[in-house]
Amino acid sequence: MPSDAPALARDVLTRDEAVDAFFAAVPGVVAGHENAFSNTYVARLFPTYRVEPEIVARARTLAAAEGDRLPALRRLLLEAADDLERAVTCRAVAEA
Repeated sequence: MPSDAPALARDVLTRDEAVDAFFAAVPGVVAGHENAFSNTYVARLFPTYRVEPEIVARARTLAAAEGDRLPALRRLLLEAADDLERAVTCRAVAEA
């Protein structure tokens, strides 16, 4: 991006960067905030726009890795992964 581009345009994350940022930040967010905030954070920022099996797998992997330490994180990620998995299945059926 040219150096004279508006600051906001230079600071926008790519879709992959946004997904990486979400998965990197979510354990700390859930550990450091009340359930209501954590619920809203995951509900609004989980990458549901990426209807891909890789995102489902990434959510399940993080839930398994951090679930014993952060049961609320496990629940939130598994619920989001289940919803996304249904979307992946629906998309596959529609494309068949």
